[in-house]
Amino acid sequence: VVVNGRRHVPGDVLSNGVSPDTNTFPTDLIEGVDVLTGGGSSIYGSDAIAGVVNFRLKQDYEGVQVRGQTGVSQYGDADNQYISVLAGTNFAEGRGNIAVNFEYAHQADYYASGRPRLRHVDNFVVVDSDPAPGFDTTPDRVFLKDIRSTTISLGGMLNLAAGNTCGVGPNGTNYNCTFLFQPDGTLIPQTGQRVGLAPNGNFLGGNGYSGREGKLVALSPELNRYSANVLGHYEISPAFVPFFEAKYVRTEAQGSQSGPFFSQGTTLGDPAPVNREQFRLDNPYLTAQARAVIVAARAANGQASTDATRISLRRNWLDFGIRDEQITRETYRGVVGVRGDFNDDWNYEVSVNYGEHHETNKILGNVNVQRYLLANDTVRDPV
Repeated sequence: VVVNGRRHVPGDVLSNGVSPDTNTFPTDLIEGVDVLTGGGSSIYGSDAIAGVVNFRLKQDYEGVQVRGQTGVSQYGDADNQYISVLAGTNFAEGRGNIAVNFEYAHQADYYASGRPRLRHVDNFVVVDSDPAPGFDTTPDRVFLKDIRSTTISLGGMLNLAAGNTCGVGPNGTNYNCTFLFQPDGTLIPQTGQRVGLAPNGNFLGGNGYSGREGKLVALSPELNRYSANVLGHYEISPAFVPFFEAKYVRTEAQGSQSGPFFSQGTTLGDPAPVNREQFRLDNPYLTAQARAVIVAARAANGQASTDATRISLRRNWLDFGIRDEQITRETYRGVVGVRGDFNDDWNYEVSVNYGEHHETNKILGNVNVQRYLLANDTVRDPV
């Protein structure tokens, strides 16, 4: 891919290719696009063996043009805006020309939670296992809608079962006991229709976690692009025409990549017997109601409880924000040269072409695990 027959700096430092980012090309300055499907390697080298795409820019633009557009999806999200200002003038009785173009483009981020067909999880769930050896006539998997998790939640989930058994479901299968923390610190049972095989299974509907809430599943990142291009030439004589091209483009993108930090009791590898990822029953932030629910549920399953009893908290920690990436790309390019025609059938061009691509990637929302574990293992008046 070349511009006015000259190479362009690549658009990605992470790629082993040399392709430029065509989004950085000045749209309103493009005169035309030529596609050469063979013979390009004789000019540009082996990477052009499959062909060359040449973006030709306008050389004698005169006037002022302002173009803008905006849009939004039928769901009220994914809005985008674009504006381009192009201005050019001829001078010295048409022997010279200079043109400038400025562009701004914005694409808003949007998420599965904003789409009716994506805000819930619809999938196949294992509901039966065949005897070994052999098989039965009951489908092993059925397609179900609005599936909720039995292993994690946003506010915090507790599995208060003994040996992963609590209650009896279809075909005599046992299920986990699951309780959900509320914003005020109280514990309530998870609701919904239980489906699937032990030890976990799923809920259909209810008050549990789908994994599609808020910004957990991004469909597109937020994007801002700022672009400036200027080009010009001056014909001293038909055989000697100095020219130049210059550009600067900055692209900023941010969108959910990894979801939030999560813990499930043993996720972080804090070894027993301490295992600070599990909170103690004497944690001062545990409400009296929540403590009573935990003690009663454990007692119903034959488990004794003390202040030192540790409980696994299964939670996506949105308090810390989404683990995300913020990527900034900057592209610089400058060309200076001379060209000309002489003897009616000869022409030449000599130019210096220099470009740089800079990329900065900030990883956001990571957690200091040691400080998290210490904060989670809160005690009052420690000795």
